[in-house]
Amino acid sequence: MKKHLLTLSAMLFAGASSFAQITVDQWDVAGVNTVIRQAADTNPTVGPGPSGANVSWNLAAMQQHVVDTLLFTNPNWTPYGSSFPGANLAVQFGSQNAYAYLNNQSNGLFAMGQYGDFGLGPMAAEFNPDDQMIAFPSTYNTTYNNTSVVTITMPFTQIPGADSIRIKSTTIKTCMVDGWGNVTTPLGMFPSLRQKDYRRTYDTIWAHAIFPPGWQMLQANADTNYHFAWWADGVGFPLVEMDSALDGTIDGVNWLQATPAPGGYSEPAVYNNIIVFPNPASGQVRFDLSKVEAEKVEILDAAGQVVAALSVTGDLLSADVSTLSAGIYFFRVSAASGAFLGMGRFSVAH
Repeated sequence: MKKHLLTLSAMLFAGASSFAQITVDQWDVAGVNTVIRQAADTNPTVGPGPSGANVSWNLAAMQQHVVDTLLFTNPNWTPYGSSFPGANLAVQFGSQNAYAYLNNQSNGLFAMGQYGDFGLGPMAAEFNPDDQMIAFPSTYNTTYNNTSVVTITMPFTQIPGADSIRIKSTTIKTCMVDGWGNVTTPLGMFPSLRQKDYRRTYDTIWAHAIFPPGWQMLQANADTNYHFAWWADGVGFPLVEMDSALDGTIDGVNWLQATPAPGGYSEPAVYNNIIVFPNPASGQVRFDLSKVEAEKVEILDAAGQVVAALSVTGDLLSADVSTLSAGIYFFRVSAASGAFLGMGRFSVAH
């Protein structure tokens, strides 16, 4: 979960070479219908470099070992947006059924939480308070403090005598824009601000005993590190993010691998409380069936022939449409009793 939330990157390409301090505000954040490709260097040889004014950071030696695709979309177009009613931006991580929910405001960008599988099954993990990623407007020497907390409680019977488990993570951050200048990455040279976060994270795990009933702490861990992020004018998400232990050991580097481009989600199809997205679809089309009691979904071509019949096992159903020809398709949804629940259409584009 943290990795996903800490590795969001988006930037319009602006290979300017002049040294001038920039300002980053809410209008610089990547918007709905943006596709971002982010690379990870799993064996980094670069470091954060110096702080200060008019700095040149040369990070061109970063390597591309893993690439992830981030799709920015409207939270209302995702199957779990109702769990984060204050979000005005959502991000899907590649082809995974995992989403981060953000709130982009005039005073900062905030991570509200995430929906995904964190090792104990799919669930919503909500920050309370939210995790502030940057303050707006940001310039050299901008500072802020933030404490975010996420708590997950769920049934858990793998511990004898226990019926549930609770995981709590608290992160306390002291953040400062400690440098401005030009940063060079494999993508090019960009005027940027660098934000440095000092982070203290406390993780605790409790089990709830059946008798006598009550919560018992099982484990407690604490960690302290630095997080560096280079933000460029134009979109506002970092070109580069880097985690460093207190002794200077670099734990990970993520960087913008390609220029962000329009794409991702367009307006979903909504019929009788059934949501179909993305629309148009290319590899996978998804059906949000959380508001209906469905058992079967059928996909039909323009001639009315059934090209796929799918059994429903949960609130979210995915169908592979990569082998279908581009064009208009229809779907119909039925209940276990055979009752018709809804029908609509979507498009496939390759």
